[in-house]
Amino acid sequence: MFVVPLLGLKRAWSDTATNLAQRRTLSHHISDSVFGIDEVLGYGREAQRLDEMDELGRDISRSAARPRDLVGVRRGLNVVSSLVATISVVWIGAGSEVGLSPVALAALAAGTLRVFEGPRGVEDAVGYLDHSLAAVRRLWQVAHTPERVTDGPEHLVLDHAPSVRFEGVCYAYPGREGTDPVDVLRDVTFEVPAGGHAVLAGHSGSGKSTLIQLLLRYDDPRAGSITLDGVPIDRYTLDSLRRTVVAVSQENRLLDRSLAENLRLGSTRRRRRGALGGPRGRAAR
Repeated sequence: MFVVPLLGLKRAWSDTATNLAQRRTLSHHISDSVFGIDEVLGYGREAQRLDEMDELGRDISRSAARPRDLVGVRRGLNVVSSLVATISVVWIGAGSEVGLSPVALAALAAGTLRVFEGPRGVEDAVGYLDHSLAAVRRLWQVAHTPERVTDGPEHLVLDHAPSVRFEGVCYAYPGREGTDPVDVLRDVTFEVPAGGHAVLAGHSGSGKSTLIQLLLRYDDPRAGSITLDGVPIDRYTLDSLRRTVVAVSQENRLLDRSLAENLRLGSTRRRRRGALGGPRGRAAR
């Protein structure tokens, strides 16, 4: 009664956490495919994206099967245990020297069955508990993960167009636990003079948007420095930097409202994004 509800609990929690992570990956994959449908069609990657989605779905099915199997095993063992206990009580009671009456045997058998209702309730609760604990653990990690970037001591105020310089910048997205991150930017050095322009050209995923994200300090480079007028951008507060340096995405969505209302909405979203930390964006052109 005390062992069966906890059988395989640790394994179930681990598999459920893996399953939730795979579901997040599938959700991101579908979102990227839908919002990037023009690129998917333009590069002829429809079949590839569908195959990747199918493979993610199969991974989810496999990881979800193990917790379900454990639930089935626990329920089966509970049923067998209750039957064995009830039959044993009747067998021993009927064959004992006490000479229990049929009514007493029936009462003992009914009481034995009721005893197992508690473990069955615990087992049912445990079946849902792994999902709840995995979700709570993820929320705790999000809430307690240290900030990737911190405010600098100075407030950025510009009355002129600054020069922008990337010096030996290297950057790698955080890898999965137990794996080494791979650099997507390696020793990038270039300068945009004050009032000048620069064009960054490259295939999708080459790091163009990542450079913009680093300039806005949604993350810091692993090596090298980024400066405005020779001053490292990490000396400035995030709010002042992101109000001064503006990134315009290639995919902007306008609401059916006035231009002023769209601009105010964009300003609000940028402030919130700065407070939460910006995601990786699409390539800026």
